[in-house]
Amino acid sequence: CMPISTAPPVLHIDLDNVTAPSLNPRLFGCHHDPGFAQAPHGFLANLIVGAAPTLCAQCDSNPSAVPLWAPLSGSVRMNRGAAFASRSTLWLSATGSGAAAVANRGLGGAGFALEAGKPYEFSAWLSRCDCDVVVELRDRSSGVTLAGATARPGHISLGGWGRVNLTLTPDRATACEGIRYGSDKEIDCGASPGGGVVCLRCGGELVISVQSKRPGVHDSAQARDISTTSVGIGYVELMPGPWGRLSGPAGPLPVLKSGAGMLRAMGVTMLRSGGTVSQSFRWKDWRGPAWNRPSARHTWAAEVVAGWGPFEVVDMCNALGIEPVITLACESNSASDWADLVEYSWGDATTSWGKQRIADGHPAPYNVTAFELGNEEFNPHFVGQVAAMEKRAKALGGRVPPLRYVFPKRTGIPPKEMSAALKAGLDPSRILTDVHVGAGGGVAAAEALLARVPVAGFDQGVVNLETNAGTHDLQRALDEATDLLAWIHAQANASLARRLYGRAASFCSGGASQFDAWDQGLAFFLPNMTFLQPPGHVHQMLAEVGAPSLQLLDATWLRGVSPIASVALRTADAASLVLALVNPSDKRLAIRVEVSDGEFEEASPVRLRSLSSPNLTAFNSPAKPNAVTAIGSTTRVAAGTLSLTLPAQSFVVGVAKLGLGPVIHSH
Repeated sequence: CMPISTAPPVLHIDLDNVTAPSLNPRLFGCHHDPGFAQAPHGFLANLIVGAAPTLCAQCDSNPSAVPLWAPLSGSVRMNRGAAFASRSTLWLSATGSGAAAVANRGLGGAGFALEAGKPYEFSAWLSRCDCDVVVELRDRSSGVTLAGATARPGHISLGGWGRVNLTLTPDRATACEGIRYGSDKEIDCGASPGGGVVCLRCGGELVISVQSKRPGVHDSAQARDISTTSVGIGYVELMPGPWGRLSGPAGPLPVLKSGAGMLRAMGVTMLRSGGTVSQSFRWKDWRGPAWNRPSARHTWAAEVVAGWGPFEVVDMCNALGIEPVITLACESNSASDWADLVEYSWGDATTSWGKQRIADGHPAPYNVTAFELGNEEFNPHFVGQVAAMEKRAKALGGRVPPLRYVFPKRTGIPPKEMSAALKAGLDPSRILTDVHVGAGGGVAAAEALLARVPVAGFDQGVVNLETNAGTHDLQRALDEATDLLAWIHAQANASLARRLYGRAASFCSGGASQFDAWDQGLAFFLPNMTFLQPPGHVHQMLAEVGAPSLQLLDATWLRGVSPIASVALRTADAASLVLALVNPSDKRLAIRVEVSDGEFEEASPVRLRSLSSPNLTAFNSPAKPNAVTAIGSTTRVAAGTLSLTLPAQSFVVGVAKLGLGPVIHSH
């Protein structure tokens, strides 16, 4: 009998055989769905939920729902007869020498994590009132005022509204604590799916109160003051100062620096904003100052999603160098609406909608070139809408770069619509079908779709804008890594690669408290922290080695067996080899890496980063945000061979210096 070989598998890499001279940078995207209440608050700098005040968005259907604005004293009511921007307003009325006060505690009433000594910018639209409107940041656990200022809206024209701006700097910080679900009736923590989700209570709150300045009117029989002073509240913002916000070309954006930093850490290159909620988005309702928008109280199901619209997303992406993909309703946006969107985004002051954008406070164009016309549905208007957008883009001349148009049903564009698109003169290479998958399988879904060519000449592309895994644990991380490596491998097939537009992992981030649904964030956030989940670490590990700028190499497992998912890459200067390897087994795996047409630089250590856990359901929690994180180590090349032992259930990235000169040729 022949002895059974125990030699480790060998990965052979031809350092001179570059199968893809560059990687598609859009492979490293993520999907942001603003339809879940917690999701926008990982990015939106306005801490107020219910900025266009309403006492309770859910109270009609759920009488026990936590109010967005909590009445503290006096009369607090909605006034439909005193409108601000065509909306009913929150009205505070103080009687006699008393006061009327209301508090906002952010998402789910959980409270704010205020930082000591750092300014917060408050603004509110108030009605005329001969009164003092006192604005305070308080610690609700102690009742102590941390910062306060007074507004006097008596100067506002009679019957009008004026915007008040104040700076509030807390003299101490507020703490946060985890609490048992249901233990505080003033806090709505949402669902309790387990994992990294907790119920949180933070001390910070914003309190607005009114006190009369007018001489009292007395009831002589009762010997009491019965005068009433009232003030209306039209729109409220409370944001960290520039210290806590992302900077754009024109100054601080309404975007949290912590959320932007999380995208940077993961190396996100493309961000798709949208989902089922997009079926309710008419873009013209989301333009201009937030307080003046028809969408200022927009809800989806029972969630308030107002204040964070497509243009905030585009501004954030533009500031970070990320390509935005915007998904909007296909039914409530007509063909002319879609054409107007192109002009609003790219037109100058000589165009009607470009002029409107400038008047709305945004002189620079919105750099957005990819639009999804609907979500997970057949859009019968797609060809007409795209034709209108193309016609408007051509009318604007060279200022508009080539646009991409995403068909929202994963089964693809029907033959009838393909023929109509060709007849209309549309470029099929700029039309993409969005295939949504689970934790992986996007490349296979794309290949199956592209293999069907019912209409000759319709050379469309494919984009994967959702990966609905529903989890954020180590198993999700291994699935995420495996799928990313499959997309990278596909770059070696040039005819396929040119038709694969990009991939967006769901979701960019999710709330670790006040959670509502779809527990699949690459990162989690709380009022006081932001941290990566295991799949987010996969993205960070690839970003740290400069993945989008790497070149794909020919790599072969000897004896024709690939025991693990793997890719071999190198830097454009051919100075370093980068390996990415997934070991899904519950056993450690020893492998050897050999190279040809070059050699390792044995004097330099090989840098390794490994993400693993003995438990596939392991995740990161607020109490242990680094329970599953990438661990660094080094090893050495010996006798021209790199020997590695991959931990069980691991994703490993290694960087080895090479001792070869510039690239001679690529294939």
